[in-house]
Amino acid sequence: MTSNVPISSNIPSTKDTAPFYLYIIEGSIITVFSTAMTLIILLTPKFFRQKEYMLLAFNVMFDAFFGLQYLLSGIHYLTVAVSNEFVPLVPRLACYSRVSVLLMIFVIPGMGLMAMANALDRLFMITFIGKYKKFGLFYPICIFGVVLLCCLPTTITALITVLAAPYELVQGNCLVRSAIPNWLYIVLRSIRIMTTLIAALLYLPILIKIRKTLKSSGAIEGTQRKQFKLTSTIAFITKNCHITVQS
Repeated sequence: MTSNVPISSNIPSTKDTAPFYLYIIEGSIITVFSTAMTLIILLTPKFFRQKEYMLLAFNVMFDAFFGLQYLLSGIHYLTVAVSNEFVPLVPRLACYSRVSVLLMIFVIPGMGLMAMANALDRLFMITFIGKYKKFGLFYPICIFGVVLLCCLPTTITALITVLAAPYELVQGNCLVRSAIPNWLYIVLRSIRIMTTLIAALLYLPILIKIRKTLKSSGAIEGTQRKQFKLTSTIAFITKNCHITVQS
């Protein structure tokens, strides 16, 4: 059986393409700025040698993945809408194989897990700042590696479920929930929501601790001040980028 099945559904293609252009514009902006910031940190020696900025670079790298997924999805949605009177049907494997779908399967849980890892890192830093200072560059690499490993089970499960029925026909606009079973899509979303909520809750004792520290000491060390500013920066990234929910 071929992978190019010339069959259309009875669902008319949408004539409202404005959302797809917004996908493309938003995805392009996020991708360009996040990639640029990541490269600046990784290619600037004074930033590269500091674990805090390396951790920030990995965060922004996830944002770049997210932006690229948005951009590629928008281009595909727009192409399907303007090229077909009715939404075409394609094999599930063809949808799954699209870069935008593969990125989304990885990014949905990955950004939530990264948000939780950030919060745990900041909590450890604010609680045991002396021990935290002793960590080297291997520390943020380990955090990033653990997040990637935690994404593997759902990523592998998605592949297995697709290979179980590779030629089952799905809508050609290739939404993630069409490319993979609905239960797995719910699992991915649940991981994203739960980890992001945990991260948000962890920031409460962090902010309380920072407030107490600032109140109890009239002047704080430059290093500690930098850590507090970085904590606020990472919390801002978490708030603005990790709670985004795509339909």
